[in-house]
Amino acid sequence: MTTKTGRRPARAARENDDPTERPAETAGSNARVEETLVDLAEDLGKLLGTAQHRMSTWLGERQQIATQLVQIRDTANAYLRDLTAGGATLADAVGTRAARGAAAEDKGSATGEPPPKTTARGRRAKP
Repeated sequence: MTTKTGRRPARAARENDDPTERPAETAGSNARVEETLVDLAEDLGKLLGTAQHRMSTWLGERQQIATQLVQIRDTANAYLRDLTAGGATLADAVGTRAARGAAAEDKGSATGEPPPKTTARGRRAKP
């Protein structure tokens, strides 16, 4: 028996306190508890399954991003190696040419003119 609010009255306030009704009442109560637990277990299973699926998806995306970043890093390293190797060759060529130019200045120019005068900052002096 329930009250208007849907609650069961306290045990002392029950109208019929017959011991034969208790097992049926307990069996019904146990069935409701069992049904509630089964519903809870199903909901928990759905929740955990959804969480597992999302985690798998996120990990897959993370691995794809990591793979792409590795490819970008490798490509950048290859470009840097190419630039560094080309830069070293260019520096060697410029260094050799500069050394030849410095030797030529020491001997004088081919036209016989002296080299232009420069200031301490490396600018040409005004005449």
